[in-house]
Amino acid sequence: LIDCVKSIQAQRGVGPGSFEVVIVEDASDDQTLAIARKLADEHPFVVLVENSAQRGVAGALREGWQHCRGSFVARLDADDEADGERLVKQLRYLEQHPTISVLGGRTRPFWTEQRKCTIDKISEKEDGRIVAVAWREFHGNQTSRQREQLTLRRSGDHIVVVEGSAEISGCRLIRVGDDCLTLNPDTWQEALRGAQGGKGEVLLERRDPLEPPTGSRALDPLMVRTMLLFEDCVAGTTATLRRSHFPDSEGCPFPQEEAEGHWAWLGLGPRRHAANLADVL
Repeated sequence: LIDCVKSIQAQRGVGPGSFEVVIVEDASDDQTLAIARKLADEHPFVVLVENSAQRGVAGALREGWQHCRGSFVARLDADDEADGERLVKQLRYLEQHPTISVLGGRTRPFWTEQRKCTIDKISEKEDGRIVAVAWREFHGNQTSRQREQLTLRRSGDHIVVVEGSAEISGCRLIRVGDDCLTLNPDTWQEALRGAQGGKGEVLLERRDPLEPPTGSRALDPLMVRTMLLFEDCVAGTTATLRRSHFPDSEGCPFPQEEAEGHWAWLGLGPRRHAANLADVL
């Protein structure tokens, strides 16, 4: 979620004060709510909506829609990140094509997985690095228990494994015991000290490089409307909607039953169209 919001902050061509970020926290049972509250406390442009019960993707989108005040609404799922020029490209196109109601684009998938380990002991270096002797534990795709040495250091707001085996080199340290380091990166050294002797689980996150662009070849509104009969050719997490084409009197554009389905856009009126950009968004 933090990386997602940072990708919005880093948008080029869109100045501060010209956008807001509406986060819908769908009664998660992990630390997502704490992270969302911290983001809302630290950034005045973040609006937090807390669902009292899990409502799923469709319910979260419908709830978030009611709190959106801008002329355009861009959807972005919490585990995705926006390209640095996503908003300026879509807004420019929508301003030039006033009949377009929904505009999507292509994506570049990336994969993350977690590694779990326990710490035997650590050695603190003068330059701020920590060398840890760790046991990799069984977790997810990690099917062997193995003892190894890894070196960590802080890079911005992230704690990164800078030396270690190929499987964990470059991983980010995200949790030590109950300490969420995405919330409190300043406590990482203290947390590792307290985890020595196997006293707490350490969670690392590995992120693979971006894969080649993927997405529908249907770009023109006529082709998109035709292809919507057969496939969901507007990638939901890239969609930006023109708010005025979905007045409150007509309700939310996302059906309660299935927010991801192509029928969300098949119901567009004759003078409202969906299109795609060839760009990765």
